[in-house]
Amino acid sequence: MEVNNSFPSQNSSNNLELCSEDWVNIFEEKDDSFKKQSNVSETGRRNWGGCCRGFIMFLVPPIVLASLVAVKLGLVALADVANDEITVITRKNKASEDNVTLETLAVAYAWLLLGIVAPTVLNTGYALVTSGARELKYPTKGAVFMSLFLGMLEGIGYGILGAAVLLRLSLLSGISIMLAIVPASCLGELFQKTLVSKSRRFFLIFSLLIVVGCFGALVYFTNDYHLAWMMGVSLFLVGIPWWTRNAPLNLQKLKFYYYCGFLNNLIQIPAIALTVWVIWILDGYDALSLWTLGFPGLMNYETSYIAGLMVIGGAFLGYHFGWLACSLCFQKIGFAAPLALSSLVAYGVIVGICLGTDKNCVEISDLYTYEVPVFLALFIIQVVITRHVWYENVFPIPLSKALWNRVGYSAVGIEQFLLLNRREKALRFKIKRNPSEESLPSVLTNGSLATFGSSSKFDDVKTINSCTSKDETNYVFMCTTMWHENTKEMHHLLASFLRIDSGRTETAEKTVYEGHLLFDDAVTPAGAYNEYVNLFLSLLPKEIPSIKEYITPYGYQLLITLPNGLQVYVHLKDKTKIRNKKRWSQIMYMFYILRFRVITCGLDINHVFILTTDGDTEFDLPSTRDLLLYLKRNHIVGGVCSRVFPKGGGPVAWFQVFEYAVGHWLQKAAENVLGSVLCLPGCFSMLRGTALEEVMHIYTTNAVSGKEFLQYDQGEDRWLSTLLLKHGWLLQYAASADAYTYCPSTFHEFFNQRRRWVSSTIANIFDLIMNSGAVVHRNISISRFYMAYQALLLIGTIISPGIILMMMGAGLNAGFGINQSWISITFLILTILYALICLRTTSNTQIKIAWVLSLLGGIVMIFVMVGFIVTVADDPTTLSSSFVLFLVGTMVIAALLHPREAWCLICGIVYLFALPSVFIFLMVYSVANIDNVSWGTRESKIKENNKADSKLANARRILAKLKFWKKNEAKNNGKDLLNSTESKDILVVNTSDDSLLGNDDDYNKEFPDKDVNNASHLSVRSLYNIPPQRLAFARSSTAPLYDNVSLKSHDSAESYRSNGNDDYDYEVSQSQLDREEIERALFLPETVHEFKLLEKSEYTFWELLIAKYLEVEKPTPTNLAKKAQILEMLKELRDSSLFSLILINTIILLVFIAVYGQESLIILDSSAVTLLLSIFALLVLVQFLSMLWHRLAMVCHVVATANKYDQDAKRKKSQEKRIKKAGEKVAKKEEKFLQAKRAEEAHSFAQ
Repeated sequence: MEVNNSFPSQNSSNNLELCSEDWVNIFEEKDDSFKKQSNVSETGRRNWGGCCRGFIMFLVPPIVLASLVAVKLGLVALADVANDEITVITRKNKASEDNVTLETLAVAYAWLLLGIVAPTVLNTGYALVTSGARELKYPTKGAVFMSLFLGMLEGIGYGILGAAVLLRLSLLSGISIMLAIVPASCLGELFQKTLVSKSRRFFLIFSLLIVVGCFGALVYFTNDYHLAWMMGVSLFLVGIPWWTRNAPLNLQKLKFYYYCGFLNNLIQIPAIALTVWVIWILDGYDALSLWTLGFPGLMNYETSYIAGLMVIGGAFLGYHFGWLACSLCFQKIGFAAPLALSSLVAYGVIVGICLGTDKNCVEISDLYTYEVPVFLALFIIQVVITRHVWYENVFPIPLSKALWNRVGYSAVGIEQFLLLNRREKALRFKIKRNPSEESLPSVLTNGSLATFGSSSKFDDVKTINSCTSKDETNYVFMCTTMWHENTKEMHHLLASFLRIDSGRTETAEKTVYEGHLLFDDAVTPAGAYNEYVNLFLSLLPKEIPSIKEYITPYGYQLLITLPNGLQVYVHLKDKTKIRNKKRWSQIMYMFYILRFRVITCGLDINHVFILTTDGDTEFDLPSTRDLLLYLKRNHIVGGVCSRVFPKGGGPVAWFQVFEYAVGHWLQKAAENVLGSVLCLPGCFSMLRGTALEEVMHIYTTNAVSGKEFLQYDQGEDRWLSTLLLKHGWLLQYAASADAYTYCPSTFHEFFNQRRRWVSSTIANIFDLIMNSGAVVHRNISISRFYMAYQALLLIGTIISPGIILMMMGAGLNAGFGINQSWISITFLILTILYALICLRTTSNTQIKIAWVLSLLGGIVMIFVMVGFIVTVADDPTTLSSSFVLFLVGTMVIAALLHPREAWCLICGIVYLFALPSVFIFLMVYSVANIDNVSWGTRESKIKENNKADSKLANARRILAKLKFWKKNEAKNNGKDLLNSTESKDILVVNTSDDSLLGNDDDYNKEFPDKDVNNASHLSVRSLYNIPPQRLAFARSSTAPLYDNVSLKSHDSAESYRSNGNDDYDYEVSQSQLDREEIERALFLPETVHEFKLLEKSEYTFWELLIAKYLEVEKPTPTNLAKKAQILEMLKELRDSSLFSLILINTIILLVFIAVYGQESLIILDSSAVTLLLSIFALLVLVQFLSMLWHRLAMVCHVVATANKYDQDAKRKKSQEKRIKKAGEKVAKKEEKFLQAKRAEEAHSFAQ
C-alpha cells in the first residue's frame, strides 16, 4: 500500500511531528556546515579545479609545440653539423673538402644515435616495470615472435631514416620527408576491404601516388639516386608496425600490451645501433672510430650536444605533455593543434634562419621549385589521414592501452608517431561473466540454489570481452548497514540520500541510483518495529511520495520513494529469522543485488557498482561520482575508497582527526602508488559488482578457529578487501572523494573499537604476507617489494610499544639528563603489570586503568617533547635532531599539499601526548582481549545516544521529571490520557528520552490486573481507547508466517503463494496482540499499516538464501560446543600472542639499553640505533614520495573532471531547450489547426 506523507502523519500526533521538525531544526546549522565541507567536491572543483584546468590548458599547448619543434630542429641541426652545408653531397667528399674532422662526424653520429635510441630505452624500462606490475601471464610464442620481428624492422627503418636519409637531404627536405611516415603507415588499410570504406581507400591510393611524386622530385633535384631506395626502404620498414592499427583488436596482444611493448622496444635498441654502425662503415669510415671518437667527445662540441639534448628532452616532454592533454580532456588544443602546427613552425623557423642570416642554407628558387610544394602536399595528406585526433573521445585519465596503440614514443618523426599512436576510439573495457550464472530466475522457480554455489574463474573474469567508446548506463546501489544510530547520525544519513536524490536529477549522466538500508535487530520479540526504526521513520521528510511495507522471510521490507524519485529499500531484520551483525547484512545485499536485482531487472553486471556506507556517514553526489570514475577508468579496479573525515568533539576525537589525516596523507597514498590499498572502509567505498561476485561465496565462510574468527568477524571490511586482493583485484584510494563519519568520542568506546581493528588488521596482513607468493602471482598490482614493505610495517606495529618506551627514555635523558635505562625499565614494568591486570580483570576495569596510565603517559610526554625540542635547539646536526626535523618537515609539507586539511596539524599535539596510550596500552589491551567477542560500540540504548539533543528536549525532560505531566492521572482505562493534551506531550518526551517501548515495571504497576497477552481486539481498544486503525501490525517471532495474518479472501495461504498474487489485505489476528504491540500503537502516529507479501520469486529467493547462508544458529549442543571450542582457541591465542608481544618488546628494549652509547658496536658502519632510525626514516621517505606522486595524480583527476558538472548542466539545458522548441512547434501547429478549424466552422456557419 502506498502511504503519502505517512511518517509522521498530519492527522494525529501533531506534537510528534513538531518534535521531528525540531530535530531537523536543531541540526540545521551543523548540516549546513557539512554542506559547506561537502560542497568542496562540487563548488571547489568548479573554482580552483577550473582555475587549475585553465592554467594547464594555457601552459600545455605551448610546451607540446615547443618540444616537438625542438626535436625537429635538433635532428636537422645534427644532420647539418655532419654536412656543414645545405647541398647534398657524399659525406666522404664533404669531409675532405670542408676539413670536417673525423671526430666532428663521429660526435654528430653519436648524438644522432643517442637521440634515436634514448626514447626506446625509456620505453623499454617503462614497459618492463609496468608489465611486471600489471600483467599476469607471459605472451604467447606468436605474440613474442611478431613483437620482436616488427621491432627489428622498425629499428632498422629508424636507423636508415635518421643516419642516412636526413644526412643526404636539405634541412627543409628533412622536415618534409618525416611527413611521409603517415601515408606509408596506412598501406595495410588497402588490404582491409571490409573495414575501410571505398572513399578512404581511394584517398590512400591517391596519397601514395603523391608521395611517390614527391620522392621523385627530391631525387631529381638533389641528383642523388641512392636516396630513392633509402627513403622507400626506411619509410616502408617504419610503417609496417602501423599497418594493423585500425584492424580488429587482437585481444591477446591487448592482454599482453606491456609485454609486447617491452619486447618491441628492447629489440629496437640493438637494431638501431647496428644499423647506424653499418651505415658508418659503408660510408668508408673506420669501424671503431664511431665508438672511440664519437662517444668520448660528446660534450666537446657545443652545437652537437645542444642539438642532441633538444632531441632527447624535447621528445620526452612532448610525449608526456601530449599524453597529459589527452588525459585531461583538452585533446584539441593541447595535442591535435600543437602536432598540426609543429611541422609548419619548424619549417618557418628554418626558412627564417636561413633567409635572415648570412648562411646560404636555402635557395629561393628551390623553395618555389620543389621544397614548399613537396612540404604542403605531404602536410595536407598527414592532416587528412590523422583527422581523428580532432575528435575528443577519451575518458578522463584513461589507461595507457586505452589511449595509445603502442607503448612509448620515438624521436625521429615524433609528431607522426603520436598521431598514429593515438587510438581513433579510446577503449573502454568490459569483463566477461560466466553465462551459466544467468539462469537464476528459473533456478528460483525450481526451488534450487545450484547457481549460488558457482563462481566464475579468475582467468575468465579478467579476459577482456569487448571494447567500446560508448557511455553505457551505470547502476549504483547504495547499501547502508545500521544498528543503533542516534538521531543526529540518522539525520545526516538521510540528508546524504536526499542530496543524491536531488543531485542526480540536475545532471545528464547515465547513472541510476538505488538505496538499501539494512537494520540489524530491527524487530521486537512481538514482531513490531523497534525504537530505532521508529526514530528513523519519524525523521523522513514530509514530501515522501509513497511508502510500501512488505512481509519477508527475514522480517519486513519498506520501499520508500524520495521526493525526486530515488527508491530506498529498508530491510528490517528479525534476529530470530536471519543472522545478525554487519557481515551477514553485507552478504544479504550482495546476493540480493547481484543474484536477484541484477538478473530480474536485466542489468549488465559490468556496469553494476555497490556503494557501501555506514549508518552515520555523510556524503554527496560529487564524491560518489568520483569513486565511480575510478572504477570505470580501469577494468582491474575492484574497489575504491575515499578520504574519510572523522567527526566528534573532545581529545579522543581530536586524536583521531590527526590519525585519519596522516593515515590518508601517507599510508593510503603509499599503498595506492606502490601496490594496492589493503582495506576499503565500509563507511564509504564503492565496489565493482563483478569483483564482489567472485568473493561473496567465500565471504559467507564461518569461522572454525580463533584466527579465522579474528579475521572474519572482527573486521569485515578488511577481510573483504583481503579476499579481493587474493582474487587479483586492484583496490585504490580516491583522495578527491570525501565522506564524514562519527568517530568514538569517549575513551571507553575508542578502546573497544580499536580492540577489534588491531586484531583484525594484524590477522589479515599476516595472512597476506604468509601467502605472498600466491598473491603476487595472481594480483598484478602487488609485487614482492610491496609485500616486503607491508612486512616491515607489520613488524613496526608489533614492536611499537618498545619503540615508544625507547623514545620516552631518550627524550627525558636528552632534555633533563634523567637516566635513560631506569626510565625505560620503569615503564616496561608498568606495561607488564598492565598486561597481567588485563588477564585477571573485566574489560571495563582494564579500560579504566588504561585511562589512568594514559594520563600518566601524556604527562611524561610533555617532558619528552620538551627534551627533544632542547636537543634540536642545541645541536640540529645530531642524529636524533635530524630525525625529528625530518618527521616534522614531512608532516608540514604533507599538510601544505592538503591545504583544506592543514588544520589537522593542530590536533597533532593531542596525538603526541597520546602516543603511550595508543601504541603501548591500547596494543596490550587489544591483544589481551582477543577472546572478547563483543562488538564494543553502539551497544547503548537510544536514550543514551540521543542525550542532550536539544534544549527543547532537555526542558521537556526536566518538566516531566517534575511531574508537570503525571502518568498516574491517565488511569480509568486511558481515556483521559489519550484525549488530553498532556498525552501528546508524553509522547514527545518519551520519543526523545526513555525507550519508546516504555518500562515493564511501570506498566505492571499501572495495570496489575490486566492480561494483555490474551486480550482481543475489543479489549485492547477499550483498555487504551485506541481506534482500530491505529493498531500496528505485529506478530510473534516464533509463530509461522501465515498464522499471523488472515486473508480477506477465503483462499488459503498456500493457494496464495502458488498463484503468486500479492493484492491481499491483512487483518491483525486477535491471538497475536501483546503489550509491546500496544505500546507501539501508542507511540506511533495514527497510520494504517497494511503489509503485503513479496512477489513469489523474491520471496523464494530470500527463503533459499537464508536456508543456505543466513539461517540463525540454533542453540544446539553441537553449535554450543563449536562456540566453546572457538572461545577456547581464542583464549589460547590470546595467551600466546600477549606473551610474544611482551617478550619481543622486552628484548628489544633491553638490547637498546645495552647497546645505547656503545660506539664499538658497529653494524654496516653505523650503530644499531642509527640503523633502526634509518630504516624507519626510509619507510617515511617512501611514503612521502608516494604521497607526492599521488597528489599529482589527484590534481590531474580533478582537472580532468572539473568541467564535467558544467558539461552536464549545459547538456541538460540544451535538452530542455530542444524540448521547449519542440513543444512550441507542436503548440503552433495545434494553434494553426484550431484556427483553420474555427475558420472552417465560421465559413460553414455563414453559409
